[in-house]
Amino acid sequence: MSGFLADADLEYIMNLPDNEFNAYIDVPDGDISDVGDEDKDETIEIYESSQAISEAAVMNFIQMVEKEDGAEISAIREEQETEYEFPKADAVRSGKVIDSQPKSDVIDNNTNEGAPFTREQEQQQQVKHRCKRSDYKFRKSGFVVQDTEWKGSLPPPPVEEMTPSQYYKIFMNDDVFELIAEQSNIYAWQKDSVSLQTSKNEMEQFVGILLHMGIIKMPSIHLYWSNECRYSPIADVISRTRFFQLLRYFHVVNNQDLPEANSNRDKLFKIRPLLSALQSSLKILPPEEYQAVDEQIIPFKGRSGLKQYIRNKPHKWGYKSFTRAGASGMMYDFEIYVGKNTCSDRGLGLSGDIVLALTETLPEKQHFKVFADSWFSSIPLAIALKERGIEFCGTIRTDRMGKCPLKTEAELKKTGRGSCDWRVETTNNVALVRWFDRKCINFVSTYACVEPLATCRRYSASEKKFIDVPRPYIVEKYNKHMGGVDLADMLIELYRINLRSRKWYMRIVYWCLSVAVVNGWLLHRRHMVQRGKTSKMSLLQFQANIAASLLLAGKSGSKKRRGRPSSEMLTRTPAAKSTSRLKNLQQQARFRTPSHIHRSNPANSTQTQVSLSEQRDVPALPKPKPGLAARPLPPPPPPPANEAKISNARGKQWIRVNRTEKATGASASPRITN
Repeated sequence: MSGFLADADLEYIMNLPDNEFNAYIDVPDGDISDVGDEDKDETIEIYESSQAISEAAVMNFIQMVEKEDGAEISAIREEQETEYEFPKADAVRSGKVIDSQPKSDVIDNNTNEGAPFTREQEQQQQVKHRCKRSDYKFRKSGFVVQDTEWKGSLPPPPVEEMTPSQYYKIFMNDDVFELIAEQSNIYAWQKDSVSLQTSKNEMEQFVGILLHMGIIKMPSIHLYWSNECRYSPIADVISRTRFFQLLRYFHVVNNQDLPEANSNRDKLFKIRPLLSALQSSLKILPPEEYQAVDEQIIPFKGRSGLKQYIRNKPHKWGYKSFTRAGASGMMYDFEIYVGKNTCSDRGLGLSGDIVLALTETLPEKQHFKVFADSWFSSIPLAIALKERGIEFCGTIRTDRMGKCPLKTEAELKKTGRGSCDWRVETTNNVALVRWFDRKCINFVSTYACVEPLATCRRYSASEKKFIDVPRPYIVEKYNKHMGGVDLADMLIELYRINLRSRKWYMRIVYWCLSVAVVNGWLLHRRHMVQRGKTSKMSLLQFQANIAASLLLAGKSGSKKRRGRPSSEMLTRTPAAKSTSRLKNLQQQARFRTPSHIHRSNPANSTQTQVSLSEQRDVPALPKPKPGLAARPLPPPPPPPANEAKISNARGKQWIRVNRTEKATGASASPRITN
């Protein structure tokens, strides 16, 4: 058996039975171990030559396919190099040939008894396949600029302008308040056998009070009802006892529906209906072109297994929430961190799976731009989003760059501030850029690279002045559109509801209420811009308007006045019982002091006394009670000339009355002078 053997001939020979295989290579009957030493050496030499020929044929085939389709060669090469096994010499000697099928096709009795892969498992296998660094081919060549223009659009605003309360009800509708009222009644009866008897309207008032407390902050909740610091918009609506009762029995879900304690139990079961309702309302919002994925902290220092500590955050202790927000600060989706069960496994680890989960509702093939920091970013994540028609840009850690041969920080530092180096992964057109500012920063993107190169101003400590530093295009895009989540966090922090509670989930409830306010305000501003107007309503006014509207839930427009009646009510006389003379006096009289007013009338020196007690509509002064000594009063001052004295139920008061006499000596009706 000498000479050249084709691959088909070699495969046919290796698949022959033992007796036919030995006969084909001129070996006597029996095992191949009976062959002499010379024959053994010849057999081994024949196998080694055939193995080399087979390997060369496979590599030639791979090179031929690589020229036709560069995208498929990586998968073929990996399959041939890692999963295909050539026959060994020991197997050839024994007349047995090892199965040459790929390992993934072999049924494993230990895993689901050879059950077919589901769609999610296939996606996980594909994503894990991308994570292998041997697949990446980096070249310092031109980045292929593709058509990444955004194909989506924002719908027009509603025809009629909406009120702040209507914007708020988009995210916190009536169903949410009815759910809270129903579950709070159930919880009060389950815990203390108390009939709470709250309703949807009362819960709206309760939420309105919480929003007011986010604006007007006091050291203690009791101060809102105290005599010294009483706040009427809150104290006039609900009593302090009732408020604390509603706060104590506030509930969202029935405790009897609590799932069994195991590792897969939902740790946010207590507030899951509220979170689901808010998430559903956020997902239906029309998204913007630029989206950012980042983490938020809900401040909390109590006892909870979900509490996290992040050193570099303004609030270091609290619940961690992964959020997707637009460049305007509007939130579109979020996931609160609960451990490994935060989201389903998609093959990229927790950081990459979070991004895929939050962007799952984005329309595909419309070239949305997603930005993320180095905790989330990776090359497989960028490729996975690009396959869905979503562009990606973000910072990336050095150990996730697939051994990309970029210049080191020391080399870039010698070149100077603003220097950069880049490589392009040619198979998937992914750009990796390293830029040196004060230190090296790595970037990854599927739609932006170095060019067009721009400049930015930086302060030079050596020259003691601002200088222009070259800045790649990918850095400009990242700095401009990455801050959406931070902007939303800042707006929530302005008027955050900060009430202490023994319930660990109340801080998350307050956060949800603030998210609805901020999103409603940003949606209002978007609609005003679409109408060509400028919104003059600040976030403070918007939240105060919502709180005032919620406080009026279930109440009529008329508001009961507190305290003593005003002076207008006291001086008011029924029109049917007043004479024309009394009408004239009441309409024109103006009192400067509560006692009397002195005025002079040189036209007449006589005194005229008009007693109002004679009128039926004004009662006379009450008589003093018997047995009580009359208190001596100082004598009243003498009335000036030309004034009339009027007595009524509140005492005697002096008003000036000008009188004109006719030629006959009869006096005219009194007239009040200014």
